[in-house]
Amino acid sequence: MNISLAGRRALITGASEGLGLAMARRFAASGADVAMLARRADVLEAAANAVREAAPGRMVVALACDVSRADAIAEAWPKAEAALGGIDILVNNAGTSK
Repeated sequence: MNISLAGRRALITGASEGLGLAMARRFAASGADVAMLARRADVLEAAANAVREAAPGRMVVALACDVSRADAIAEAWPKAEAALGGIDILVNNAGTSK
């Protein structure tokens, strides 16, 4: 099944690895512009570059953000909205277990 996300803008947390990165890749490949959030800026930027290479023409924004901190979210959200021109899709993928 081919689902078009052309013209959509997605924000994905926990997007530097694993499921979050896979979603960022798939959303971009399906036509969405993507804001990727994760804590580690270096790992996140490498992941964002991989998504950019796999989906030329898509806007891919990497924002280092620890979503366990409200102040970090309050700072990252308007940056993502400004970069993409709004947010249509939110994927809350960040999490951990002990």
